[in-house]
Amino acid sequence: MSDTSRQQMIARRLLGGGLFAFWGRVFSSLIAFVIGIILARLLSPESFGSYSLALSVVTLMALIGGLGADQAVVRLIPSASDAAKIVFARTGLVIASIGGLLAGIVIWLGAATLFQGPIDAPLLAENAFLLGLWCLFLVLQRQLSETFRANHNIRNAELFAGMGRTGVLSGSLFLLAVLVTNSLGMMNYRVAVLCALFSVAATAIAAFVFLLNSIRGKFSLALNKSIFSIAIPLGFSALMITMRGQVDLWLVAGISGTSDTALYTAAWRLAVLVLMPTWIVNAVVPPMIAELFKSREIPLMESLVRSVATVACIPAFLLCLVLILGAEPLLQLLYGEFYGDASTMLIFLVIAQFAAVLSGPAAVGMAMTGGERALVGISTLAVLFALVAGYFAGMAYGANGVAASSAATLILQSSAMACWFRMHLGIWPIATLSPRRLMVLGRHYLPGTQQRDM
Repeated sequence: MSDTSRQQMIARRLLGGGLFAFWGRVFSSLIAFVIGIILARLLSPESFGSYSLALSVVTLMALIGGLGADQAVVRLIPSASDAAKIVFARTGLVIASIGGLLAGIVIWLGAATLFQGPIDAPLLAENAFLLGLWCLFLVLQRQLSETFRANHNIRNAELFAGMGRTGVLSGSLFLLAVLVTNSLGMMNYRVAVLCALFSVAATAIAAFVFLLNSIRGKFSLALNKSIFSIAIPLGFSALMITMRGQVDLWLVAGISGTSDTALYTAAWRLAVLVLMPTWIVNAVVPPMIAELFKSREIPLMESLVRSVATVACIPAFLLCLVLILGAEPLLQLLYGEFYGDASTMLIFLVIAQFAAVLSGPAAVGMAMTGGERALVGISTLAVLFALVAGYFAGMAYGANGVAASSAATLILQSSAMACWFRMHLGIWPIATLSPRRLMVLGRHYLPGTQQRDM
């Protein structure tokens, strides 16, 4: 296939998948945003903080339980034969099922010790069984949605998405369940957890039904071994990246209690909106990067990652300005008067999120190009730095100190990932403002320009 044909194929996938990713992530992000506002207003600060901790626990344990199988299928399936694709998909689902069950059992048995000891959150200890079930179905939901993504089925991947963010179907079901239970006067912490469990379980079951017919095939021991060889490093790196974002919440809960945890959660939910353009990018480009890396088309990969990073930065920058200039009134308007105290946290977190957008799809790019070990190392160092710096900053300045240390950690982590790209692949994944390079990117990816250049 010629370079021009490859560029046209990548452009079609990027634009076609990007359309589904854009509307899917916009819709799901808005639903998650609305759910956060509703829960903050319906629940007391202590209950809202406890729910935020529960979501953090379930997300982290689901990442551990998934054992990296979700990342592995995205890495292996795009360049595999049709028969191998089926084997990889089935093996990934088996790994996720077993790991998710074990992770759920750990939550069920261990929550009482953790949340009646180091962290005072009795509501989590009392509902540990529900958290375990939530974890199991979240692992399955993530595995199924990423299997769709690996096959370039971005529509179903976004429809059934989960883990770390709200998907289209699960978010819609969760919002519906919250509104119905609140209208019946039943809303409290336990009901909120039940609503989340219902939405995730229903989504996982629906995704399995949609995928079932396409994963029937023969068993292959050799291919099953290959998925294990990369699943663990990829899973561990994903865990470390997620822990880097969650460790702040745990520090605030341990140092300041669940009320300040609610404040931090409100600030974080607003700040992560800056990442929405990057979420759209990350929904489409991982299998493309894996294909380009395997065929050693590094210049085309650079054009891909830098173009999407540049496009993501424009709306992210505008949103940053709005959130920084209107931090306190926005928090009070959306979440209530109590949450205006989170304005300083919001400013710190927004600056850090924009730095992550600037670094482009560096993390997913490392995972798709053989950089899983480096990704693990960078992410682990970031978690350790966040723990140490966050603890001392939190003891001195409370939740604001934790937010400041979190911002510094994310900026350093994003910079390190971008530097790895440059050192090992010879390209930068970051956004560009060079007029010459933007013209080149436009010729590669704007529909119709390839024909005019010929």
